[in-house]
Amino acid sequence: MTDQALRDAGLRVTRQRRAVLDALADRPDAVSAQELYTEFRNGGDAIGLSTVYRALESLDEAGLLDAFQREGEQVYRRCSPKHHHHLICIGCSRVEELEATLVEEWVSKVSEVHEFEVTGHRADIYGRCTACAA
Repeated sequence: MTDQALRDAGLRVTRQRRAVLDALADRPDAVSAQELYTEFRNGGDAIGLSTVYRALESLDEAGLLDAFQREGEQVYRRCSPKHHHHLICIGCSRVEELEATLVEEWVSKVSEVHEFEVTGHRADIYGRCTACAA
């Protein structure tokens, strides 16, 4: 599946891109390049930090990852390909995908009120999950 996802996105299949996608598969939290690099190194993978950065950037640009800001740094998560929005925990970095419907209704109402033609939008809602709020 990973190789096909890379090809479908128009990217060359490389060991590093495959490793990054696999490391982010089914992961509930978002991670930085430095965190991912540390995980690779601890697991015995000799992938370089700059390679991790480049892989994350190319995967994000190709739409295979979503990128977020966390305390001034870029973090990444592999999300579903369908249109969605996010709840992002500032405590544990867990990201939950939201159905687009509620946000789409709000965007539609706001654009009507302000007579504004929307060409795109992104809704990332930051806060604390139940576990971190306790």
